[in-house]
Amino acid sequence: MSGVLTIQILINGITIADSLKLYSIQTHSNASGIAQAQITFVLDVASGSSAIPPEADAWIFGDQLDIRAGYDSRDETIFKGILESKTFISESAEGSRLEIFCQDNNYEPIANNKTFEFKFGENVFSSRLTLENEGGFSGVVSTQGNSILVPGMEVNLQNFGKDYDGERTISTVNHHINSGDWLSEIDLS
Repeated sequence: MSGVLTIQILINGITIADSLKLYSIQTHSNASGIAQAQITFVLDVASGSSAIPPEADAWIFGDQLDIRAGYDSRDETIFKGILESKTFISESAEGSRLEIFCQDNNYEPIANNKTFEFKFGENVFSSRLTLENEGGFSGVVSTQGNSILVPGMEVNLQNFGKDYDGERTISTVNHHINSGDWLSEIDLS
């Protein structure tokens, strides 16, 4: 995957205003739990105005949220859920921020027959793999952001060495979007 990172955040099916300055997105999903997302906006608060922009002030608990990310405007959903909380933070050194926390109580892994290949030296940013007594391994692999990676999906590791090459199942996916960069981190079991 390459190209220009594009992001869409929809609340109740409506794309949020460009006037809100996105700082970061963190998502977490696993095969046996509740998917969660945290979105942070930097607020440009002018003297004498409301700290929270009107469009963000209108968001209420239970609103439907859809986070889409991709490259060159080919965005795919990386999280769908409901708004659970909003936190306003104001610090003199760092300015003001609005953090939105969302979760999806109905998360189900997407069943697919695709296998994603991780090749050491090609599409792996970092890895930490632990060889276990039974000859298997588990660990964490980070790669360029990719919406195809979902819990329950099979991945094939190559060029890591005979102890670590082979197929594993994704147990957890974390997407980190910050400063125009998208990193996908997966836990393998």
